[in-house]
Amino acid sequence: GQECGEDAVLRLRRVHDVAIANASRPVLEKLDIVNATINSLTWVSDREMWGKDDYWATPMEIIAKAGGDCEDMAIDKFVMLRMMGVPARNLYLGYARLKSQNMAHMILVWANDARKEVRLLDNFDPQVRPPRERMDLQIVYLNDVQGRVILIDDNGKTRRIKAEHRKRKMEKLEELKKRIQETRAKYI
Repeated sequence: GQECGEDAVLRLRRVHDVAIANASRPVLEKLDIVNATINSLTWVSDREMWGKDDYWATPMEIIAKAGGDCEDMAIDKFVMLRMMGVPARNLYLGYARLKSQNMAHMILVWANDARKEVRLLDNFDPQVRPPRERMDLQIVYLNDVQGRVILIDDNGKTRRIKAEHRKRKMEKLEELKKRIQETRAKYI
């Protein structure tokens, strides 16, 4: 409250309360709830919000500031779903291109353990959808928190896994995980 104001405290409490109140719901309902909650924040470019071309904000930062860009919101959705008990092994940060704008874009991808059921959570779409309903995205790769990178062959009509690489650390993700731990230690 001293650093960001009382409105930031209220937003943080609201997100926390939504996560706790809905933790026992089925996973597909959790996806809808989290997508709607985080999508209620304002999309703001890194340049406008942070004065940098590419800054990955912590979940606390974007909730406190009431906005962020696509990777910030995807990461926030990841963290909120983890708070609600969704296993990390089922969540991926997805690097994509938004075809209509030829723009780099990040989404959150949920897949069940068999990868037979998949859903995309996107700050530009209020609906959580299966990949076949989001052909406006060209998905390039998925990345999980353990450092696995899954390359996607997306020809605009079909998608398939092209390759998987384990133990590939993304520098920005590793730095973000460190800052999240520091924030947790400071406030908890």
